[in-house]
Amino acid sequence: MQLAPRKSSARGRFCSLLLLCLCLGLFHSTRAPAEGPDNELWLDQNFFLTLSPKTTLHLHLVERFNQNVSKFFQGYAALGLQWEVTDWLRLTPRYRHQRENPFGFAGEQVIEHRPQFDIELHRRWGPWGAILRTRFAWRQIEHRPGFLRIRLRPQVQLSLPLAWKRPPAVFVSEEIFYEFGDVDKLNRNRLRAGISFPVSAHLTLAPYYMVESKSLPTGWDHDNVWGLTLGWRF
Repeated sequence: MQLAPRKSSARGRFCSLLLLCLCLGLFHSTRAPAEGPDNELWLDQNFFLTLSPKTTLHLHLVERFNQNVSKFFQGYAALGLQWEVTDWLRLTPRYRHQRENPFGFAGEQVIEHRPQFDIELHRRWGPWGAILRTRFAWRQIEHRPGFLRIRLRPQVQLSLPLAWKRPPAVFVSEEIFYEFGDVDKLNRNRLRAGISFPVSAHLTLAPYYMVESKSLPTGWDHDNVWGLTLGWRF
């Protein structure tokens, strides 16, 4: 493999991307923590089945481990239908079935039914790409009143200037959560950075690191999340 000729503009943009990530990280670290940070592992599997040039069936499976990766605390399966309305707009209705403490006793498990609707705006400019996703979710947790959650996630990505058949791309995103329940508030934030490797025409792997911040009665709590996302297109 041979490196492609470097371009000063691409290098400058890449440095700007890293600087943005650093500044956001410094912003998060200035918040007073409520508890000591936990180390978590999140595993995502995404399977895409093309139904037509504009519609794709998307199955999303997730396993999450907390308490320094010693406990399987959450798992869910989501099934959605992606509709490419235009070359810059994607709509996705989805249903998600989630279980907290899936291997716990009956009284320890928490089951949630969550209908969702995503609106994604996406564009590319050469090696650069941007995605703005807005997600509306109705959270129906058993034995509790349902409530609406809105999630806003802007993401920027840059294909690396490597002379590979399928060059990797770095990405940075930040997602904010706002819930309308007993108390309407901004209660969660996720700052994520990673790199996406297109292994083949069908398979993509994307390891990432994320800081998840949650609003608790005693203040903001921050956790370290190490994740791996797998994408497979049929």
